[in-house]
Amino acid sequence: MKFALVPALLAGVAQGFLYFTTDIPVDSYYDVDTDFTLEWEPEDDPGTFELRISSYLVNPIISTTPYGEQTVDFQSQSTVLSTTVKFSDGKYTWNIEPIADRTGGDWWYDFEASYDYTLDATRSFHLQA
Repeated sequence: MKFALVPALLAGVAQGFLYFTTDIPVDSYYDVDTDFTLEWEPEDDPGTFELRISSYLVNPIISTTPYGEQTVDFQSQSTVLSTTVKFSDGKYTWNIEPIADRTGGDWWYDFEASYDYTLDATRSFHLQA
């Protein structure tokens, strides 16, 4: 009788898994005001996830507190692109806009998808004006 619950539990665990398929080359640059299509393997799952774009410094600001402890500040900022992206859609197109004019090699960007206590992220990239 104990084993009768296992398939139901595993079915719940298997729902809502993202596997991004968009190729983002290492240290790549994308142009502002163009479209970027993020793709993933679509699923039959009827659920949704939240999609964000995040930006942070390549080289963080390191400072020392009055107590001698070091702090690291990446100046991270995020923008929610959508709170209801469907797992079954398989893609999302973003018209590239920088966060607070953060362009060039000093800033990383990545996509972050959050769902069911999970956070998936893409490889980081740069934006150029």
